[in-house]
Amino acid sequence: MPSRRYVPLEGIRILDLSRMYPGGFCTLMLSDLGADVVKIEQPGTGDPVRAGATDGDSPSHLALNRGKRSMTLNLKRPEAVDVLKRLVVDADVLVESQRPGFMEALGIGYQDLSTINPRLIWCSITGFGQDSPYAERPGHELTYLGHSGLLTAMSGDHFPWLPQFFLAGPVAGLTAAVGILSAVAERALSGKGSQVDLSIVDANAWILSDDVARVSLGQSTRWWHETAQRRVYRCSDDRMITVAADEARTWTALCKGLGLEEFSDHIPQTDQEQADMRARLERTFATRPALEWVATLGADWACVDPVNDAPDLLDDEHLVARGAIAEIADDPAHRRVYSNPLHFNTDSGPASRPELRRPPGLGEHTGDVLGSLGFESADIETLREAGAI
Repeated sequence: MPSRRYVPLEGIRILDLSRMYPGGFCTLMLSDLGADVVKIEQPGTGDPVRAGATDGDSPSHLALNRGKRSMTLNLKRPEAVDVLKRLVVDADVLVESQRPGFMEALGIGYQDLSTINPRLIWCSITGFGQDSPYAERPGHELTYLGHSGLLTAMSGDHFPWLPQFFLAGPVAGLTAAVGILSAVAERALSGKGSQVDLSIVDANAWILSDDVARVSLGQSTRWWHETAQRRVYRCSDDRMITVAADEARTWTALCKGLGLEEFSDHIPQTDQEQADMRARLERTFATRPALEWVATLGADWACVDPVNDAPDLLDDEHLVARGAIAEIADDPAHRRVYSNPLHFNTDSGPASRPELRRPPGLGEHTGDVLGSLGFESADIETLREAGAI
């Protein structure tokens, strides 16, 4: 049975002024670890990830903003700027993704707000960072994948290839979360906050550390070309499986499992051997459904696994057993989302998984947050009439 509820960031308050995916992934991770994330959004429109909802929440809002609180502030209004300054007094972290200089122009940059709260940790998530010659350059997901080198690395022999998923944003968000937690740890020693300057391009280029090291040593970058033993194969039910039998042990296990023992002692090397083996494996895998092959070969070092699509993940035995796919606790529609991937053990056993809560309506918690600052109902109405909330 799970032990005590484990929320390592309980008591940490985060003001999330970011927009879109990098900041959303960052504060989602921190929220799942127990932080109180107050998402500060533009009145009337909110975070653009809310767009595209046909009935209730948009998929991106459901995925990224579950468990957070939402309040609205129009920071172009001086009254709203004053509210933010009051919020900062008791905040631990502020996350923002505006272009460099935007917050400073409003009088609420890092230097301004750290004067109000010297313990404040400020995290800026931008495309190219605060001091890059490209700091003002606009961009989106594809921009950062291309500039970082990841697009080339992922495309390989099939270049140009356009990813059908978000990668640059989640990578940057998780890297920012590591930076914030590092700053929290340092603050425990120094008593003072700091600014985390996170470039989305930098975070994604870091993934290619191995390739950069190869080039610096005078070697070419490594391409993992398609081979018979490292390839995707189509099965009789039209579903795909992955085969990753690159090592002698895994190749032997694959051949024996397929009844091809005569090939088990020799991984194909020449172009002709590769072509012959690819054709043989294509014919073999096409005789049975994908999950039958996985059940037959998956546990025997053959390194065979299904190629899943999103609908497959909802009922995947591994993800369900790990609690990775979980139902939102306070959601009447019983929607399921991907949970936090981190698991913790304590001296009394596995820690309980965090309860997943629904995403907030736009500005749903504005009154609660302002009330905690001492604002009366009349004060809140005045702010609303002024267009500040």
